[in-house]
Amino acid sequence: MAGRTSRECLQIFCDAIVDTYKTEYLRKPTTHDLHRLFEAHEERHHLPGMIGSLDCTHLHTFFGPPSALNDINVLQQSPLFLPERMGTAPYVPFSVNRRTYRRGYYLVDDIYLTWSTFVKAYKYPTNEKEKMFKTAQEAARKDIERAFGVLKGKWHIIDRPFRQRSLGTIRNLVYACVILHNMIIQDSGRAICLVHIGNPVVRPSSHRDALPEIQDEETHFCLWYDLTEHLAGLNLPHLQPNDDEE
Repeated sequence: MAGRTSRECLQIFCDAIVDTYKTEYLRKPTTHDLHRLFEAHEERHHLPGMIGSLDCTHLHTFFGPPSALNDINVLQQSPLFLPERMGTAPYVPFSVNRRTYRRGYYLVDDIYLTWSTFVKAYKYPTNEKEKMFKTAQEAARKDIERAFGVLKGKWHIIDRPFRQRSLGTIRNLVYACVILHNMIIQDSGRAICLVHIGNPVVRPSSHRDALPEIQDEETHFCLWYDLTEHLAGLNLPHLQPNDDEE
């Protein structure tokens, strides 16, 4: 088979996978999904209200190395919090340290902004509680790095430079790899949300904009403090600082 024919067949295959399975395997989390994510992350990482971790990876092209993008540029172009801003996101509050928060959060690194939906590690921890939280946060964030590694290791095309293709073509190729990966996770019984329970349809409202709540720095620092106190109160042995640690 000629190289051009192979590439065209691959693209047709990827387009078919995305069109057929995106509704099931690329769907947005529902209320049921978020509750299950909260339970799974609290059981594993002891962090209530955690949705997941955010990070970005760059795809190489034959034109050279990745462009000068960082996590903030990616975030500004992402529709990540669009459902919250339009009032269509599930309302799934959680409580930590006897305080209730309106929405879950993502673990991020230092480059992200001080939003209420982001939780960072302490850059310079000054006491044992902060050191314990830094250890737990960084350990939990390794999941997203492992996910990228597994995805690239399983689908080598993601780890190689892309040929001259449109963004839509590259997007569907990556989406197809993610969908196939999610299929494997589900078939092996390792999926967190095994049953899809949908939410009632809510129409977007042009009058609602939750961006000020999402960007609230006071909520960010309150959540940071409450999670630190929560972990310190659990007295987990694996989070105790080493005696020789400076």
